[in-house]
Amino acid sequence: MRSLAFNVIFIIFVNLLYGQQKTSLNGIWDFKVDGELKYNIDDIDFSINSRKINVPSCWEAEFKDLLDYSGVCWYRRVFRLPESWKGKRILLRFDAVDYFTEIWINKKFTGNHEGGYTPFCFEIQDKVKFDKENEIIVKVTDPYKKDKRFPEFPFEEIPHGKQSWYSPSGGIWQDVYLEAKNENYFTILHITPDIDNKKVIVKVELKYTPVIKNKMFIIVNIAPEKFSVEKSYFSSVNVHKDKKSYFLEVSIPDFHYWDIDAPFLYRATARLIENNREIDRISDTFGMRKIEIKNGRIYLNNHALYLMGALDQDYYPGTRYRAPSEEFIKDQFLKGKYMGLNFLRTHIKIPQPEYIYQADRTGLLLWIDLPNWDILTDKAKERAKKTLKDWIDRDFNHPSIFVWDIINESWGINLRKEDQRKWLSNMYDYVKSMDSTRLVVDNSVCGGNAHVKTDIEDTHYYYSIPDHKELFDKKTEEFANRPDWNFFYEGYERRGTEPLVLSEFGNWGLPSIRKLKKCYGEEPWWFKTGNPQSTKPEGAEKRFYDWGLDNIFGSFDNLSTAFQKTEFEALKYQIEELRKYPDIVGYIITEFTDLNWESNGLMDMCRNTKIFYEDIGKIQAQDLIIPYWKKINFWSGEKLEMVIGLSHFSKLEIKDYSLRWKLIGFSERGLFKKVSVNKYNSTVIGKVKFTVPEVETSQKTKILFELIDNYGNVVSENFQEVRIFPLEYKKVKKEKSIFLDSSLSQLKDALVKNGFKVYDNINDRIDCAVSSSITPQILDYLNRGGRLLLLKSKNIEIKEQLPVKYVSRDV
Repeated sequence: MRSLAFNVIFIIFVNLLYGQQKTSLNGIWDFKVDGELKYNIDDIDFSINSRKINVPSCWEAEFKDLLDYSGVCWYRRVFRLPESWKGKRILLRFDAVDYFTEIWINKKFTGNHEGGYTPFCFEIQDKVKFDKENEIIVKVTDPYKKDKRFPEFPFEEIPHGKQSWYSPSGGIWQDVYLEAKNENYFTILHITPDIDNKKVIVKVELKYTPVIKNKMFIIVNIAPEKFSVEKSYFSSVNVHKDKKSYFLEVSIPDFHYWDIDAPFLYRATARLIENNREIDRISDTFGMRKIEIKNGRIYLNNHALYLMGALDQDYYPGTRYRAPSEEFIKDQFLKGKYMGLNFLRTHIKIPQPEYIYQADRTGLLLWIDLPNWDILTDKAKERAKKTLKDWIDRDFNHPSIFVWDIINESWGINLRKEDQRKWLSNMYDYVKSMDSTRLVVDNSVCGGNAHVKTDIEDTHYYYSIPDHKELFDKKTEEFANRPDWNFFYEGYERRGTEPLVLSEFGNWGLPSIRKLKKCYGEEPWWFKTGNPQSTKPEGAEKRFYDWGLDNIFGSFDNLSTAFQKTEFEALKYQIEELRKYPDIVGYIITEFTDLNWESNGLMDMCRNTKIFYEDIGKIQAQDLIIPYWKKINFWSGEKLEMVIGLSHFSKLEIKDYSLRWKLIGFSERGLFKKVSVNKYNSTVIGKVKFTVPEVETSQKTKILFELIDNYGNVVSENFQEVRIFPLEYKKVKKEKSIFLDSSLSQLKDALVKNGFKVYDNINDRIDCAVSSSITPQILDYLNRGGRLLLLKSKNIEIKEQLPVKYVSRDV
């Protein structure tokens, strides 16, 4: 082994001197739009009506006139090759192009590729020149929506994800580069960690069947990502003729785990050696970690983990489908972790490699959805299977990825049809056959569809808070008890131990338009999109002032702040409610960031944090203190009683801890001693009781809760806002007269008791009308300058009587 290590180190040293034989083709390319499909390789002329485009990019992000472009665009650039590459195999690599790509080198057809998310390459050594410039021309066809000019690529049958919702993404949107290779080279390096046996299994594949003239072998060395000879581990295997695939076992006796809080990475490098000459090498990073399911819970490295995630649409300001920079990705991930997230669900999009690279290094788990199509035809099935294979081959080694998700909400599949259910079940098995080390979700479920065969039993439901608190509570209780509505198609395979995860829920909180304009340098292009009745941002500021909302909020920024506070209060309540049920082991907030007019993000579209950035991490913790509140508004002198619980999923042994509480700004406080909670459970600790203190004016304060370990350290904290009102507010200082509609008669006694004079008819003596509907009498009263308090729980159209439509918040 010592001799083997020495030889490897010598080979590494020589190749460090020699350098990597790789050159980037990123940069400025010539670009030509072919909207009429009139060009071909023989007559296209880039000296006429062409533009310059930066590669990689989405053409929609580069040119405003191509915002919703469907069709063909051409790319061109020139490059030179070094003399040292003569006699080599020269690979032209594309990390991803959307959607159908055709390539010519020096006007010689090189090849084509279908698919917008995965890498591909061609050997071009027989088409290039070494004494002059080479020309590469790329034709990209990207159909969009109802464009019928491309019957071989109908939009509804190709994987496209949410390009149909937010913005299409066409062109060379990931890296392009050239590589020089010797007579044979690796095509696959897959590393499977086995933490229980302190080893990894390395699979490598060669492009060509080996031609063996001398002894040839493959050697694998594994070391920390920052190379260390002292901590390197090796294994080797002889190469045989007629064999392209090899498996090697490498022991790592004193390894470091890859974990959320300590994302330690190793680098595995495989080398093909003949006579101490390195023919090829392939390298990738990986982590020593294990994902598994036991007893209805998800385990990371043999410890159950409570999943706290957010849905990431993976769209960006300015650059659309591609992140502005790797630093931008890292920054948003660090903000997510600060807010307590331990994973993201990357939504129906295969992200660019840099995204996953940064997730590996920041310790953020990823649940990634396959991009959807719309109709499951035979061709759609072929495309889905091919995309899955290429995607898993590309990302197999990333420790951050823990879930492959095939379908979202039955988009692109009709599960009422038996053959399509069978296809989905087979696809689950197919993914498992490629990667048995991760979890697979068949169909991320929402109301009206269900699972067929899955590792995680997830579902989606949206109820705005506080409007639909009772509905959210009821649905959550049902979900915790494994309802029939999550598996109901004939032939489903339910084990009954699948972990329960609420994989979509959320609430809206408007962003600051001022900050968005600063980010974009102008009003964002998407302000003109959305539903004109409810979600179209264009004109929002004008409507704010036209409707007199400045008299209430002062500025649009203040309105945004108020909405964001409501968003946080709703999320806080929902997360605490979910944590009351120990059988629910995770959730996914919709969403990580706002996306265009969808304002339900934890950050806005530009990754500006919202006002709850500092607080939300307190409720996204493995150990969460839960206030079981029934009301939060109290009169002075009233008895406040609030049950306190604790959800425990951390690695701590919570035994004989203390839980203290205090009312901020007042003397009321207390302590629960001898707090002990079993792991992976949710337990009631006790009940906070006190008499609400006297106040002279209404006050908003918090009850602070802190869990204290046996050494006096605060290991978890939470709070609950409460509002206190002085008793004198119970009665009006001056008698007020009101009209009360008969449908609200249950309010009469309380109103009279608190100093109101109540009339059952509209007259000149009333100060205000209180009603659940608009009657002709009330309309006449309003037209004479009267005031109305309309109490209505359901949608009501009143536009015939008033230029107003009242809509309840159903989501």
